Amino acid sequence: MLILVGASGFAYEEASVMMGVAVGTVKSRANRARARLAEMLGLEEGEEILSGVDGATLAVLGKSGVRAA
Repeated sequence: MLILVGASGFAYEEASVMMGVAVGTVKSRANRARARLAEMLGLEEGEEILSGVDGATLAVLGKSGVRAA
């Protein structure tokens, strides 16, 4: 789900139709996945990411509170 809404740019509603789940499910799972990805990268909310991180990762993390440098 995170790839659909974060990296591929689909709306939550579009992703919910593709996955056959409720919009709220997509939102909550994408949020949890963003938080887990930031945790795996060792980032904290509001922390700036080094410029070497690729665009897809930045797009996915965009709604997690992590900012690009």
